[in-house]
Amino acid sequence: VGVGRRTLEELVYRDNRLCMQASTVLERHAADASRVLDAGERVRVANAGNHAQGTLFRDGAHLVTPQLEAAIDRLARSMRPIGAESGEGDPDSDLGGLDFGRFDVRYESEESLKRGEGLGIVELNGATGESTNIYDPKCSLLCKYRILFEQWRVLYELGAWRRARGARPMRAVAFLRTLIAFERGKTGSRVAD
Repeated sequence: VGVGRRTLEELVYRDNRLCMQASTVLERHAADASRVLDAGERVRVANAGNHAQGTLFRDGAHLVTPQLEAAIDRLARSMRPIGAESGEGDPDSDLGGLDFGRFDVRYESEESLKRGEGLGIVELNGATGESTNIYDPKCSLLCKYRILFEQWRVLYELGAWRRARGARPMRAVAFLRTLIAFERGKTGSRVAD
């Protein structure tokens, strides 16, 4: 946010978070880097938040509504179980679909998010995708561990529930092949929006 006497570059270097990604931000906004921003003028320096860009994560629990939960549940239920595309899985089984994960979403406004409308899925994180509210500065260390331990408890219970219904865990060799294929499929480490 401009103050009427500093350039965009000066503002970036004075910000505790942006200064860590100054080269990325200033490359992205090279044409405006030396421009003095008017007092109150806002410049969006990134379109997506992530750790690599120094994003401040905050707990958004106050935005969760029954309508949003229903929209996310519909999306998760629509996902096909692993193996279904090859005929191995039963897409109508109670073991199918996504039953644990974290969606990273974009939305137009808090109101549309609360209604579960106009969501753009940016990323899906599975069992290893920790709840991002643990990165909220207001969350104490004890709070962080409580959230993580609860996530792991739910995952353990879900695994036991699935096994009791006949699901077979992935074999170690298959897991390693999947991990290697994932790592080989990565396309670089550039910070992106």
